Amino acid sequence: MQRFFLLFLMLGIIPAAEAVLIDDFQGYTAGLIRDGVTGGVWTEITAGTSFARIGEDAGNLFLQTGWTGGGRGAFRSIPAVPNTSSAVTLFLQVYAVNSSQDTSFGLADQITTSAANWGDFEVQIALGNGDDTQHVNLRARDGSTVETYLPLEIGRWYNVWAVIDQTNDWFDMYVSTGTDSAVGMSPINPDPINFRNGTVADLSYFLALTNYRDFNYRLDNIYLMDGVNLTNPLVPEPASMMLLGLGGLLSVLRKR
Repeated sequence: MQRFFLLFLMLGIIPAAEAVLIDDFQGYTAGLIRDGVTGGVWTEITAGTSFARIGEDAGNLFLQTGWTGGGRGAFRSIPAVPNTSSAVTLFLQVYAVNSSQDTSFGLADQITTSAANWGDFEVQIALGNGDDTQHVNLRARDGSTVETYLPLEIGRWYNVWAVIDQTNDWFDMYVSTGTDSAVGMSPINPDPINFRNGTVADLSYFLALTNYRDFNYRLDNIYLMDGVNLTNPLVPEPASMMLLGLGGLLSVLRKR
């Protein structure tokens, strides 16, 4: 089997770099992060005034944050994205429960000592209030301003890619739904989106913050991928399916 894998790899049928799963939340139990449901993987910010939890719907688990006195959320460490990296892709899925939104999520180079805050973001993607009750606005912090790029429907999962250039401190965003990839698509932003601050440090944390009381959004299936990678990591590549089929065939032949 290993020989076939190496052969396919040399022929370019199988990508050499696989997507690295940051979190799909399925290994946890539903409940508040402060109660230890993630075993310390995620850290709630400002315990007592904010609420961060692993939510559940029809057996699927995801991250949610809310607040009762300050815009806060949760964070976790990730494999460091080096400052010398000219291309790395962040993939995640986002779902808006209602149209009232002031939520940000993305990558940070630091976490403020006692409680992360908005200024910790470098790659800052956001959900903002919708123009009607059926939509929210997908936004991003572009340097010192917040830009609105795309309306998203309430109650629908969206795939979001951020292709990050650490050497120039900017990123592009792509969006799809369902099992679609973003291959062949243009970014939803007409110009590169600048980091909130700009940094010479590695990006080492995934951070989610909100200014709303309710658990009004969901995050799921967070991945990091080398280079400009607009494939959907939740959908097996045809070559991977071929390899799985080949593995099954070899297993049958061995039994004979």
